[in-house]
Amino acid sequence: MAGLRSARRSAAVLIPPGESVSQASQWAVSSAPGITDEQLKSILHEHWGLSGELQALYAERDLNTRLQTPQGTCLLVKVSHPDTDLAQLDFQDRAIQHVALNAPELPVPRLIPSHSGACRVAAQSDNRRLQIRVFSWLPGTVLPLDKAAPGPASATGRV
Repeated sequence: MAGLRSARRSAAVLIPPGESVSQASQWAVSSAPGITDEQLKSILHEHWGLSGELQALYAERDLNTRLQTPQGTCLLVKVSHPDTDLAQLDFQDRAIQHVALNAPELPVPRLIPSHSGACRVAAQSDNRRLQIRVFSWLPGTVLPLDKAAPGPASATGRV
């Protein structure tokens, strides 16, 4: 399939236009969360007041999508794999919030709270409980780690 990396899959890529989020999920290394574009759009509208076009991103376990709103804003939407431990997600959320509060100058995504103020919303799909989060989008080019020169790779690690 065009737009996907080879077996190494070391870098995130956009799935080609016209491919749905649910189609992209079947390509994940492990069984990705099963959710349709319509279900995800409904959840985003209900809990965040968001709408727009979804474009799938590569992920090994989660379902990651870029949401482009009608106003042109891009956001990252992550649907965590149903087998992910909630404690792990709590840890990730707290780490992201810690960076936002203590090092706001660092170029890392920020969690976008839902209408209720929660950073994560639970949803049910195919009898599986899914956790959905929305993040700010960081523009830029994905660094292919398998081709990174030692200097830029080291600088990225320092950031």
